[in-house]
Amino acid sequence: MAKFTKKTFEYFDNAYKNRNKLEWFNRNKSLFEDHVLAPMTELVNYMDVKFGDELKGIAVSPKGITRPKNPKNRAEKGLIKDYTKIDIMEKRTSLFEWNPGLHIQFGSHKHEMNYFAGGMYMVTGRQIKEFRIAASEDYKKLKKNYKFKKVSKKLGNYSRGEL
Repeated sequence: MAKFTKKTFEYFDNAYKNRNKLEWFNRNKSLFEDHVLAPMTELVNYMDVKFGDELKGIAVSPKGITRPKNPKNRAEKGLIKDYTKIDIMEKRTSLFEWNPGLHIQFGSHKHEMNYFAGGMYMVTGRQIKEFRIAASEDYKKLKKNYKFKKVSKKLGNYSRGEL
């Protein structure tokens, strides 16, 4: 079973230090695959098993895990990424709106890049209006669904920091 370990975060710290050195990445590709990609893939697969039936229309797949290198034309912060992330959300239905989703990111300890977030990105007026209507119509259900105990029960060991 692949887990995030000290080597995972050592990789991120070293990737930050060597962010413009492709030869460094090529020498450390197996470290990335074993200690970053493998545990992230396992986490995403675990989430698919636990939540897949409840998340109709949302693809929970390792295919969405970010690639370790930036394209040369988008490498303003370096060619090598010092983090890994996945965004899980419904397929976009418009060029102008992003759907609500979940963002999971692990990265270098030195740059506070480790977080788990859920919500909406670049919310439009139409989306916020719909959210407000839904929240006010079913406030009790919304409040119940956001209790940590329910999330903790669903995630099991992952919610207790045993990554």
